[in-house]
Amino acid sequence: MAVEPLYISKTLLLQRLRMDETDDTATLTVIDQAITDVRNGFFRRLGIDRSLAVQAISFVENPTDQDGWVRSTANTTEFYWVLRTLLCILPTMFLETAHAIQNAFDDVPLTRDSEHLQKFIRCLDKQVDVGLGVIDEPQDNCAGSPQSFSTGRTEPFILACNHPGRGFRVP
Repeated sequence: MAVEPLYISKTLLLQRLRMDETDDTATLTVIDQAITDVRNGFFRRLGIDRSLAVQAISFVENPTDQDGWVRSTANTTEFYWVLRTLLCILPTMFLETAHAIQNAFDDVPLTRDSEHLQKFIRCLDKQVDVGLGVIDEPQDNCAGSPQSFSTGRTEPFILACNHPGRGFRVP
């Protein structure tokens, strides 16, 4: 069974990754694994019910309502998350092989310059976190009455009676 992304179509995902023309089995297997990891990540972070509820919203390219915006954000977040996952794997594969991955990554300076790669990964991490914040359903975590306790002194500590270096003065 073919691995399918949760929100974005696989064809569009491969186009955005600039991997739509590759027919290398190893490359496609790695991409499928990244898609599976991201799909599981959505289920883990949002819960299965919320993930599937967002998937059930029909996608429109130019959303004008809340549901459309959430679904559009889910598509974009899934792309960024898959790209971020692949950026950790594909440069290593690029160094190990001379096949389709090398052809696709050959002229991309990100794979040769690790400082810029790390900045790009941090940027993608931020985009994924912001997207997950939009997609996630707000929780009411403020239920119940507030409680507090103290393990402090039984007698109050008076600052006026404290002279550092001279000990304590009793009034």
